[in-house]
Amino acid sequence: MGDSLLIIGAGGHCMSVLDALPRSKYGNITLSDLPSRVGLRVMGIPIAATDDDWEPIYKAGCQNAFIAVGSVGDASKRIRIYQRLKQIGFAFPTIIDPTAAVSESAVLASGVFVGKRALINAQASIGACAIVNTAAVIEHDCKLGDFVHVATGACLAGNVKVGAKVHIGIGAVVIEGVNIGEGAVLGAGAVAIDHIPPRCTAVGIPAKPIKQT
Repeated sequence: MGDSLLIIGAGGHCMSVLDALPRSKYGNITLSDLPSRVGLRVMGIPIAATDDDWEPIYKAGCQNAFIAVGSVGDASKRIRIYQRLKQIGFAFPTIIDPTAAVSESAVLASGVFVGKRALINAQASIGACAIVNTAAVIEHDCKLGDFVHVATGACLAGNVKVGAKVHIGIGAVVIEGVNIGEGAVLGAGAVAIDHIPPRCTAVGIPAKPIKQT
């Protein structure tokens, strides 16, 4: 049956995660969500647990957990979940969709999700629990911090540096060598040609900060 895996969050992002999973490796999957959703099914798998069950599940022998709660501009919930799971003792596997292309020289930390047709090129590094979503491009030598979310179809050119907890919106573009500061949000379709300060929202072509987050 393979190893056991606890998946936290049973919404839309969970479906992408389940679709990418090597089922031969994770034969026993437990979904955890709100108490009101227990008994519902996601892609045929029942939601069978809540956050009250995480420690008993670990003690029963399931030592792997994956955070399938999405984030759009606010990674705080994912971070809280990570901290609690880590305190319990769970390990965090990295899940890569089989259609994604990841360079052998790229370095991916624990808990990363790489979606369908995403590309992570040579010498890139991806921080813990980051999301590289469907068809996103992370070019050579990019450095992404922990809990970054690069949304569907976004494209980061070479040597881009992205701080922790950044959200890069759908279809956004970051040209080579640009830095995106920690906690920033780059809006959907924006084009970053200059550095983006930490903890701000930047939108437009070219991207300009419009507010502090």
